[in-house]
Amino acid sequence: MFALAGDKREVAWVYINSCSHPNPMAEELRQRIEGQSFSGMRLVPAQIGYFDASGAPECSGVNKMKFYSRLAPSRRNYAYQTAESELTAIVGPVDRNQDPQTITLGRPDDDNYRFDIWLTSLGGGGTQSVQLSLPDPRSGRVRRPQGAAPIKALPEGKSATIANVRNGTPVSILEKKERWYRVRQGDRMGYMHDTWVYVDQYESGPFGERHIQVKSFDNFADAQSYVQASQIPLSAYLATNGWFAVTLNDTYDQQMASKLVKVMKENGTIPDDAYMTYGNTYARKVCCQ
Repeated sequence: MFALAGDKREVAWVYINSCSHPNPMAEELRQRIEGQSFSGMRLVPAQIGYFDASGAPECSGVNKMKFYSRLAPSRRNYAYQTAESELTAIVGPVDRNQDPQTITLGRPDDDNYRFDIWLTSLGGGGTQSVQLSLPDPRSGRVRRPQGAAPIKALPEGKSATIANVRNGTPVSILEKKERWYRVRQGDRMGYMHDTWVYVDQYESGPFGERHIQVKSFDNFADAQSYVQASQIPLSAYLATNGWFAVTLNDTYDQQMASKLVKVMKENGTIPDDAYMTYGNTYARKVCCQ
């Protein structure tokens, strides 16, 4: 069984697909799903995907938002009545449709929408508890392949540079704004991108070593499945952009990491787009012991 820390309910990741892009309703639904229950499972919102409405047969003739609940194979024995009653608490009043796999929202819309909700449950024995939130960054050191990084006046790459600081220079992190940290270094204050700073509160490994990243996923379920199916030892990290980076299980000095990438690509052990990285954005190791 998979559960979040402090919550004994099994988790189902919810994937939302829409015929309209952008779609504020999809974002609203994603927020409302967080923490709700479905057949005893805790719902956790994953990605929002979008069909190409101009060419997708799934979108033709759809004049109401429809929710298709597709359960993982181990969960297909749940009765439709359970889905209807429990999803009602999430999406509002529903009308029973002749198709037992379809729930139609009570309110029609001017535009054509279709939502698919994919509930992906992770079965199996034992209980794994993992924290899927980012630690609070408070301090760190500059760490960049170029050997130094700029402190910017604003949280954008084209902003004026206040100073360039060498690798290893300590900084205090005052706040995080999307992919930027507002930092203090000595008597200077400004912004540094999250790829330029080794954060002390993150779990990205030893300061002087490199990771070899082989894959990335936008949801934990796929990252975990990839790691567990691999023939070589891998780990997965929650990154600051919300994605999950899959890496070789160990870290290495630069020379060894460079050699490993070359050799493992040549023998097909890792994908051709695998690469060596400091992993400054790896905030939390989430898989697998």
